[in-house]
Amino acid sequence: MQLKFIIVALLLPFFTVCSSLRLLALVRYNGSAFRGVQRNFAADGSELRTIIGTFAESVSAEVEAAKNFRAASRTDAGVSAIGQAITFDIPEGTNRLTSSEAVNALLPSDLQVTSLEVVAEDFNVVKCRWKRYRYLLREEAQEKGAAEVEGEDASMMRKCISHALRGKRKEEEATDDGKRSRRKRVKSFPGLDLEAMRISASLVEGKHDFARFQAKGGDQKGSVRTIYRCEIEETGGGGVLLLIEGDGFLYKMVRILAGSILSVGMGLREAVDIKRALDDDIDGEGGTVAVGPTLPPERLVLEHIEY
Repeated sequence: MQLKFIIVALLLPFFTVCSSLRLLALVRYNGSAFRGVQRNFAADGSELRTIIGTFAESVSAEVEAAKNFRAASRTDAGVSAIGQAITFDIPEGTNRLTSSEAVNALLPSDLQVTSLEVVAEDFNVVKCRWKRYRYLLREEAQEKGAAEVEGEDASMMRKCISHALRGKRKEEEATDDGKRSRRKRVKSFPGLDLEAMRISASLVEGKHDFARFQAKGGDQKGSVRTIYRCEIEETGGGGVLLLIEGDGFLYKMVRILAGSILSVGMGLREAVDIKRALDDDIDGEGGTVAVGPTLPPERLVLEHIEY
């Protein structure tokens, strides 16, 4: 009998389940240096630099048993964040990752933790109440009328004009009236109609089917989302921001909404076009051509996730 107790005592550590702690880290990063959030691989099999890949590799170098790294929002390559949420598990009793400072010491400067806390073991970082994004539609003020615009502002405006011309050509081809719009190089742009943009943004608020405001390639289930806030704000330097909060977003949805609202501000579209797209009152396939272009990811920032 005594021998049995000795054997059990020797084997017990091998059958003991090691309990773990789930940590919630709020992080900020410069998206231009990463190829998105989820781990991704190049054609040759090499791993690309991503948010989760970099975070997991850095933390695991210090705590090898760290696991279950998961992000709340799968932002695209180029999109930045000041309020992304990442959870991961470490063995209970690990004292090396007890503060954001300790984790930041392991991370590169373009990916940093702003807060760190222990959450329930079954906490699901994906199941949030709402998320808030901001998109910089205009970096600096411009004069009313044919103002010279340079840099990224000009690039985005040209994108809106090109998108509107493509849509017009499709309409002309559908009517087959023989007339064709000619594309020309644009050197100057009108000032933005901020009031029209605010009206357009207000139409986005509420529960809608955003099927016309998503890009191909997404894997979300369904296209109905609720937008709690969609507003146009001016910055101190004359810049223009789009702020949008919702219970979820489709693939590239915020960037398409930003392009649609900017197109209205430029006079290329009307606010009613956005309403028609939300009401699915548009003829033809690939409805995004009827609203606005997908603006670049570099000016999009994930600001906050509410639980």
